[in-house]
Amino acid sequence: MSGTVDGRKGLITFTTCSEYPSFSESDVFLAKALMERGFRVVPVVWNEDAAFLEESDLVLFRAHWDYHLFLEDFSRWLEELETKEIPLRNLPQLVRWNLTKEYLFDLARWGVPIPHTEILSPGDDVHECYRRRGWSRGVLKPLAGASGHLVESLGYDELEWWHHTLRQKNIQGVWLVQEFLPEIEGGEISLIFLNGRYSHGVLKKPRPGEFRTNGKFQAEIFRHEVSEKVLSQACRVFDYLPEVPLYARIDGVMSPRGEFRLLELELNEPSLYFQFAPEKAAGFARDIEAVVCPV
Repeated sequence: MSGTVDGRKGLITFTTCSEYPSFSESDVFLAKALMERGFRVVPVVWNEDAAFLEESDLVLFRAHWDYHLFLEDFSRWLEELETKEIPLRNLPQLVRWNLTKEYLFDLARWGVPIPHTEILSPGDDVHECYRRRGWSRGVLKPLAGASGHLVESLGYDELEWWHHTLRQKNIQGVWLVQEFLPEIEGGEISLIFLNGRYSHGVLKKPRPGEFRTNGKFQAEIFRHEVSEKVLSQACRVFDYLPEVPLYARIDGVMSPRGEFRLLELELNEPSLYFQFAPEKAAGFARDIEAVVCPV
């Protein structure tokens, strides 16, 4: 590791992906805050420049938004970084647990409210799942996925079309089937936690006729704060994790009864939305400095 050289405190790399190789819109603010504290900060495409990562004093998993397309390669890459004892955040055990949406079943067992969810393995009948649950509409998504990839909200009479489309494209694998929550039309809340503390929140409101809130679906995003009651509901997930993550994003919606229902817990490559809360980047830079340069 490089340590302090020429007055600088070391090298921090932000992992990115080939489609978005530079700093994300949010991470520009964090990189600037770290550079103001004396660090050299660079974006590195996760599967292109492993040698560069070995020189880093800290690797932050930030915008490798294509990992789900190369899941086996990504898992091997993560193991290789561990064997080289490169400091990584979030910690690999948390990232590995968070790679597929099976973690949602752990959260449900721990008592965290999530949408009713089932696993659809190859050969399973999704029609039967809808009938058993009494759903006229549900949401189907790959077990490993990001950025709304292949996520669809489908009525019962659309399921045959979905099967036909997957066969035509030779898409296979394991899927999640979830109940459709109509309250998503009011927006998905994203709560950002830094070093275990709540930092800020945004509301992602889907455009009319859409339920997906990822950026490519043109959702309206703006700063949003929630009550202490909602925060206490959301952050219950940290009570069950083996380590406090350096950063986390909790996505959910409010039920008609005022209960926060978790949709995703993002510990791997979440946008932290500093473009909506730029003043929060400096405090997080101090937390990161404490990891790289512990007292």
